[in-house]
Amino acid sequence: MLSKPQSKYVKNKIKGLEFNEKNRFYIDDLLCLERAAKGQPGGCAGAMRAHSIAERYPKECKAIKDELYPLWREDEKRGRMLELCEERKMAAEEKKELKEDRKLWASLGGRNKMRRRK
Repeated sequence: MLSKPQSKYVKNKIKGLEFNEKNRFYIDDLLCLERAAKGQPGGCAGAMRAHSIAERYPKECKAIKDELYPLWREDEKRGRMLELCEERKMAAEEKKELKEDRKLWASLGGRNKMRRRK
């Protein structure tokens, strides 16, 4: 079953084609290239298929990649920024917990600084 195309390039390709088996396979191949351009090839087999299709249709691959790849990169950047914020938040929480643990340790008579072994 075909999925809905994301790129204008594939949508325009469909407009000019007659509905038959050969064209359905061609459009399915283009949709596979779209998924790969968005970073969703579908596992190892999907990535291998996308690579094979990209070699068969280099012009189509480039057009789809040029259209979709910038959008995918923006999503990647946004996702990485969120990850960094979370990492910083977790580091701050760990630092706060360490400070509280150190206070408790000192209140129980423990030493604040760790001795280095010789």
